[in-house]
Amino acid sequence: MMNVLRFFWELARSRPFLFLALLLAVQTFAMFGGRALWFSDEVRYAAAFANLLDGHWLVLYLNGSMYPDKPPVYFWFLWLIGQFTGGATPTTFFIGAAASTLAALFAVCLLARRVAEASKDATLLAGLILLSTFYFVGLAQYSRMDVLFTAFILAAQVALYLGVKENARSFLVVLGFVLMGVAALIKGPFGVGLPLLAILVFLAWQGRLRRLFRLDFGFGLFLLVAIVGAWAVGAHLSEGPAYLDNILNKQIYQRAVRSWHHDHPWWHYLATLPLVWLPWTLILLVLPWRRFSVEKLVDLWATRREAGGKAFLWCAFLSQFVLLSAVHTKIVIYALPLFAPAAILVAMAIMDMPEEKSRRFWGLTAVVMGLIALAVPVFEVASPWPIPVGGTGLAFLCLAATAGAVWLARGMDSQLPAFVLALGVTLTLFPVGRLTIPTLDPAMSPKAQAETMGMYASAGFAPAAFNVYPGIYQYYLRPFTPQGLYMETKDEAVLEQFLADNPKAAVVLRTRDFERLRERFATLRPVQEQWIVDRPYVLAIQGGEGPP
Repeated sequence: MMNVLRFFWELARSRPFLFLALLLAVQTFAMFGGRALWFSDEVRYAAAFANLLDGHWLVLYLNGSMYPDKPPVYFWFLWLIGQFTGGATPTTFFIGAAASTLAALFAVCLLARRVAEASKDATLLAGLILLSTFYFVGLAQYSRMDVLFTAFILAAQVALYLGVKENARSFLVVLGFVLMGVAALIKGPFGVGLPLLAILVFLAWQGRLRRLFRLDFGFGLFLLVAIVGAWAVGAHLSEGPAYLDNILNKQIYQRAVRSWHHDHPWWHYLATLPLVWLPWTLILLVLPWRRFSVEKLVDLWATRREAGGKAFLWCAFLSQFVLLSAVHTKIVIYALPLFAPAAILVAMAIMDMPEEKSRRFWGLTAVVMGLIALAVPVFEVASPWPIPVGGTGLAFLCLAATAGAVWLARGMDSQLPAFVLALGVTLTLFPVGRLTIPTLDPAMSPKAQAETMGMYASAGFAPAAFNVYPGIYQYYLRPFTPQGLYMETKDEAVLEQFLADNPKAAVVLRTRDFERLRERFATLRPVQEQWIVDRPYVLAIQGGEGPP
């Protein structure tokens, strides 16, 4: 078995990115097209993209209103894909997710080879770490811009690091700023803040902050401002000052210092990242912590001016972790740019691991994978949703087999069990993608409720939603109403007036709100209830009978 694994490892390591791209393609095939678009970001981004195709190219729109949460570049990227996939179709969004992941893996390989100067073995291992981390694998199959955002952040870091290796001016520094500008227009200011902070801390560690004042940094900054400024001016001319005020105040300032949602304590990422990084978090249990001493720190300080790519990865990871922890809005996906340096550093640690520690690490990994396998049937029984969950038996068998294979491989060359793990996770995606995921649509996608509301709209009922996450029904309402538009409000008085103005109405409310307001809106009668993610929603109608 070891000789077979070594043969395939040697084959894969000869072209690390090519093998990772092939493995991603297999994972994508396993998961592709078996489900609807899910709550909340997928359906909202799909609606925003469909509205972009209707003419809102510079400023995004959602359900008839400005959507200042996100800049437009990711949606331009989807437009390119849509030229071959029929426009605003689920295929476009799923291919967009896979293509974004491919770009991120390419950036990871660049970061490993060109910055960390890692071997081909460590580069391949870093990619396998990502493609066997369930959280990352899930994001690779979920349509949102964070993975492409991460790819540009990583590419900017590669360009900046290579550009400052020497004191002479470099075109790569300018390229890094251009990439930061594009990243900012994919998702926001972290596209500038994260790579700029990484290179700033690295130069400070080296005692070379004067490098910031070379002409290439100045010209790069000029281009960065020009790129972002050109879009900002266009958005201002298109939508007026209210749009930019919303971005600068609500989307940037308030998210940073006074968040209205996802406001977590400073230690949030300390608690969540170890969970989403499983099973690789277990590396912390076998690291040679005794080597970290005062003498070691003194040596690091003494040799800091000769620090290279590995030190840059540490500077990037630690400084960006601190920045993300300082910002009030904290979501695990915001920390996605940390995954790449973490994967490379873990890969290099595994490659250097003594045989005894390697055996212990992979033994622990096998045990954790076994526990994850045991959690699958528990999930089926303890699922909070009133729906049957399919495919869990096969998923359990695949995960259990993966755990067993990793256990058997634990005494082999330290990188080979990672190969086994990545292949096992990929195999598991077939029953998950073909059997389990499709059965979750009734609890994860608003499609069914949107289409029911759409049938009532086609029968003359005015569609509306009260106190529901904005825009989640528009994409699936498009076949039934002009551009999928429907009335949304959180104001009870507005809903009351809407019902007075529309004798026939179809309104979605949270079940809790419907029960609370039943007496006030006695004319509404429920016709459908759907549990979406974490709560049930009721579709209630006023007026005629409408569709059955």
